Amino acid sequence: MGAKPTKAASSIYCKSRLEAATYDDRLKSREKAAEMLGYDPSTVASWELGSSRPSPEAVLIMADTYNAPNLCNYFCTTECPLGKDMSSIIDGDLDRIALRALGAIKDLKKAKENLIEITVDGVIDESERPLLEEIMKTFDELSVVHNSLKVWYQKHSKEG
Repeated sequence: MGAKPTKAASSIYCKSRLEAATYDDRLKSREKAAEMLGYDPSTVASWELGSSRPSPEAVLIMADTYNAPNLCNYFCTTECPLGKDMSSIIDGDLDRIALRALGAIKDLKKAKENLIEITVDGVIDESERPLLEEIMKTFDELSVVHNSLKVWYQKHSKEG
């Protein structure tokens, strides 16, 4: 394989390996990466080319080897049938995650007040359902921000 993959270039598994190669030259080579992961190079190639899916165990090994905890979230939210309802993450810089967190925290006060208002009588009637859905969206956003910050921290706490 050349230094710059073409067919696998859009694969998150390939991107993660190549990003990790900036810290560990062995990961520039798919063959050496496969050796580090404990898999056959053709297996790693099939993951990177999208012709097969890695097992959850393989994703955990890649996430650890590549220092890419975002691979676990990607796998769970896109490839695992059990995780389809899980929140995705904001895979980016801390400032982007922080801005989303501040927006979600700002919305939390209104969600709290609305939640008290619609649950005070112990019953949620049909007219209150749209408001409850808005509250759930706020909590979903908080979940995304929380998971994103957690993944960002896991990645960057290993770099130091």
